[in-house]
Amino acid sequence: MRGESRFNLDTVAFVTVVCLLVIGAIWVLARVGGDSQPPTGPSTLTMTSGSPEPRPSTAPTETGKPSVRGQVHLSAPEADTWVEVRKGGPEGAVLFSGMVKKGHTRVFVADVLWLRLRNPSNVRLRVEGRKIAPSDSVDPVDYIVKNGKLERQG
Repeated sequence: MRGESRFNLDTVAFVTVVCLLVIGAIWVLARVGGDSQPPTGPSTLTMTSGSPEPRPSTAPTETGKPSVRGQVHLSAPEADTWVEVRKGGPEGAVLFSGMVKKGHTRVFVADVLWLRLRNPSNVRLRVEGRKIAPSDSVDPVDYIVKNGKLERQG
């Protein structure tokens, strides 16, 4: 009898461990692949326009990789922030209009990009791989990115 009860306890322990592993795996997959839970780390959404594929320039960025001509990285490291991005100028096609969540980055590529930043002090920009100094303004600001340069509008 004693051997049977030991076998039963071992079996129960084994089944319990397997069940916990399966539940843990399901939980991890739901967090990674599910739409109901937002990702916890930074993410990147690439939106390209203007040309079918990125065009590397000859100048390396701070990371040593070649930059992409017309590429703008827009991130919100400290707080959610609302932005609007248009191709070609203020009357151009809307590429993005909405919130960039804290810790997330959006990437846009076009020869000319127009940006409206509701609170530019919450936004970090890289233009063709170069860091742009953050703005101190908390009022909405419009920018145009052309020929690798960021210019304030208005």
